[in-house]
Amino acid sequence: DLIDAKTKFESTVTQLETDESIETNRIDSEYSKTLKAIASDKKETMERLQSRWDKTLNEFDTNCNGQTASCAMEHPGWDTDWSGWNPQTIPSLTIPVGQFTIDLSTIAGDLPSIESFPLSIDLSRVMPLCSMLPTDTSILITSSGKQRDASISLLQNAVLRVLTSIPPGKAKFVLIDPVSLGQSFASILHLADYEEFLFH
Repeated sequence: DLIDAKTKFESTVTQLETDESIETNRIDSEYSKTLKAIASDKKETMERLQSRWDKTLNEFDTNCNGQTASCAMEHPGWDTDWSGWNPQTIPSLTIPVGQFTIDLSTIAGDLPSIESFPLSIDLSRVMPLCSMLPTDTSILITSSGKQRDASISLLQNAVLRVLTSIPPGKAKFVLIDPVSLGQSFASILHLADYEEFLFH
């Protein structure tokens, strides 16, 4: 009985060792295969995200540059030479009334900090602020007394921009200035001498 038990014990231990080796190899193989699948999936995902990141940044950059260039071409700055300017023959769909600064680092949360998503464009962009014809044209300005002059300057700028963006005689203005009795727009009221119904 002792010999039979010893033989059976040795046989069982051998079988257990064999089973353990087979199971270990299977687990190692499955583990290695899983790691490779995860690495491959991560690589594909990162490549897809990097492509989308680069494409979106480039589209945004192109769009910003296009808007700025178009605005500069159609609406020269007041400090540029206007000697070659001619009145519009068709209305411009954009009427710039100012500009604003975009800080990309403050939009939509934190920016990616890993090297896989580099910022290939400037974080700070200056964009034209435009009224868009025919629907998005309303401007409401509210201010304290301290900002009154700046607010009036913005309104004067908007009126001049309308005059240079719309064909002559096509824009009409209704000006209500009870505080200054029209003095806020004195620099342009003389245009009514040429077009009686331009200002009301």
